[in-house]
Amino acid sequence: MITTRKLAQYRNGSFLVSLYSDGTKVREQTDSEGIVEFPESIDLKITEVCDLNCSYCHENGRENGNHARVENIDKVTNGLPPGVEIAIGGGNPFEHPQLKEILILLKNKGLVASLTVNELHLFLLHPLRVVLLKEWQQCGLIYGIGISIRGYLPNSLLDNQLNDVVWHCILGESTPFDVLALKRPCKVLLLGDKKYGRGKDYFANDKPKIDYWKYHLGMVLSREDLLVSFDNLAIEQLDLKSKLPGKVWDKYYMGDDGQFTMYVDAVKMQYAKNSISERVNVAGLNIREMFQKVRGLKA
Repeated sequence: MITTRKLAQYRNGSFLVSLYSDGTKVREQTDSEGIVEFPESIDLKITEVCDLNCSYCHENGRENGNHARVENIDKVTNGLPPGVEIAIGGGNPFEHPQLKEILILLKNKGLVASLTVNELHLFLLHPLRVVLLKEWQQCGLIYGIGISIRGYLPNSLLDNQLNDVVWHCILGESTPFDVLALKRPCKVLLLGDKKYGRGKDYFANDKPKIDYWKYHLGMVLSREDLLVSFDNLAIEQLDLKSKLPGKVWDKYYMGDDGQFTMYVDAVKMQYAKNSISERVNVAGLNIREMFQKVRGLKA
């Protein structure tokens, strides 16, 4: 039973979608046609700039990268109804000099923005950003916050500061014990290894790490104070479908990449099924047209 506040509800072709303040999404099919007119969520890259130079970065983040123009972000989000989720990433989103302006733009459209940031950028390098994120949450500029684990600091540092935090763990970079080290009830998102960009070389021989995750996954899932979810790439790499009863899979699986979601690089003005798929120039298309073309793109 859902008891959190409903943020939005909209119709998307054959589906009625409800979004709640704790991040829960309920999708109900209302006819047999299965029509989807626009994406329910978009991974939106707003900058290439990042000073960490992570060896596994699939986006090739770098210090001398470019930023997306605000007017281009406005263009690629036009035509979406209130309630569609926008997951903002980079690079390091905090490097964009107009980040707050972008968040205000999305809020004025009724879109539900979340932000993904590296643990190092949030704590060791710029600790006052926690205060800024709290202010943005309080005024509804952002909702969820994804924090990429680097294993340096305990998540208890965020006690009573931020809401709806999800700790991101990449299978080939983090270990099950990084997750088990998290204190107090929290949400965790396991991400597959993206063999794209710099990750193509870094994760070239990641099978032993993936097998290690498979072996210890039951221990992670048995922690009752951890709410664990998976992106589609992690689901594939961990072969989760074969391990679940069909009814459980049908109830909880939220769809293939490109079925209800898509990726947009607003820096280069390109779009794709996801961040490691073939990217195509926007070329004047609106977001609904891009989304319909996404279904025919190479995964």
